[in-house]
Amino acid sequence: MSVADQLAHMAGFRKDWLSEISPAHADAIDFELGPNNTLMTRDISELRRAFTESDAAVLAAVEDALSEGRNFEGHYESHPVHFMQHTLVHDAHHRGQLMTLLRQGGHSAEQISALERATWPVWRE
Repeated sequence: MSVADQLAHMAGFRKDWLSEISPAHADAIDFELGPNNTLMTRDISELRRAFTESDAAVLAAVEDALSEGRNFEGHYESHPVHFMQHTLVHDAHHRGQLMTLLRQGGHSAEQISALERATWPVWRE
């Protein structure tokens, strides 16, 4: 998968899983999924919007389930925090693939380091 395909898959993953465990939160995400539950768009501004919307929906679904004292049911039956953990692990997996693609695509060590410096603080918050 290309860099854009990886990003489309990552954002689509959130809506796809939410449609199973919290359909109301999935419906709040304003983009359509295509084949293999990935976003149809590869436009960077649309991808950014999709991540913003889907991250907010995941957080809201987890917070709502926690405040109601319930687990998620269905395909991903678990404590709500486990879904948040699953999302983070999924993103970390694809982050590694993205970094590999960028290296293979000829990005310099300096460019890769700058990207790493820009992305790691998110994990520390």
